[in-house]
Amino acid sequence: VLVICKNDQESNAVYQALTSDREITALLTKHHRVHGLTEKNEETAAITEAGKPGVLTVSTAGMFSRGVDIHSEEMLVLTNYVPTREDEIQIKG
Repeated sequence: VLVICKNDQESNAVYQALTSDREITALLTKHHRVHGLTEKNEETAAITEAGKPGVLTVSTAGMFSRGVDIHSEEMLVLTNYVPTREDEIQIKG
């Protein structure tokens, strides 16, 4: 599952809510939040694991435009806002 948020503050709030829920975390093997201050090694791990069964990735549409290559074609992609056409293009790659 890939959850796209409007900005880093919202992605943090969504990530904290999802990862603090015991029922949700029991279903996950890994969870990542990719944001503007994510270290390169963590970002690489999140990109590599995104889309695998049991992996939750929370990010923003803006991360896609800076070269974060999460390929969303095979994933369930959710947004917590109505994306602009530009955001849709970035998300769909």
